[in-house]
Amino acid sequence: MRESTRFSRVIWYDSVTVKGMLKWQNMLNELNRDWYECCDGIYLNYNWNDGMLLRSADFGVINKIYVGIDCFARGCLGGWDCHRSFAKTNLMRMSVALFAPGWICERFPDANPIEHGLRFWNKLALYTPARPILELPVSTSFCAGFTKDKEGLRFRLGSISLQPHFIGTSAQPMPTKYGGLLLPKGKCTRLFNFDLKCQGCRITARARREIKIVVNDVIQKGRRKGDDILVTIREPIHLHTLDICTDDIMDCLLYNISITEM
Repeated sequence: MRESTRFSRVIWYDSVTVKGMLKWQNMLNELNRDWYECCDGIYLNYNWNDGMLLRSADFGVINKIYVGIDCFARGCLGGWDCHRSFAKTNLMRMSVALFAPGWICERFPDANPIEHGLRFWNKLALYTPARPILELPVSTSFCAGFTKDKEGLRFRLGSISLQPHFIGTSAQPMPTKYGGLLLPKGKCTRLFNFDLKCQGCRITARARREIKIVVNDVIQKGRRKGDDILVTIREPIHLHTLDICTDDIMDCLLYNISITEM
């Protein structure tokens, strides 16, 4: 696998012991350490406790121990309280294997999956910091994974587009079921963090209303071409942040945005 797929990782799930017995250990110990050492890490079963995590630290590299957290709360704090299990794992400086985040839809089939998804993931934001974008081009329609056919809306994981770096506030941007990102009025919304250098870039955004494009906390001069707002930076730049600012009149639907190097 490592030869065929770059950056692939093999993680052993804590289920079978080195003696071939189906017996969950809920920690890293002498009964599963051989599997751990053959792979890139171990995914602990969900019925752990603080003592088991501490003992696991004696057997391996801490960040290669993935603490299992079940969204259905089988053996650990889950559901809307998953963040409490994350907090314990973070305290131990261990990694996390989150099981069944589809709980959001399975437990609440009639609720808005986007709103529930944001409620769920915002609680985990403290423990899952977004990594900066390191290369261009970047292009997204902010599709949340919903596709439409003759039978109605369907969710398809492969249809998800790059999403912004959400913040846990009531005035956060909201992906829509039909694509695009609904930006709150009178706000500057951080879309992405970057850490890349380029010789210049071109930003193209399509929006329903007038918007201002802010790069590295500086408002850029843009021009409108139909529904598109174009910004061109013709000098070397170290990209750090991209924000969109809206007017005070009403919320604005941002259909898509792309950033390419010149």
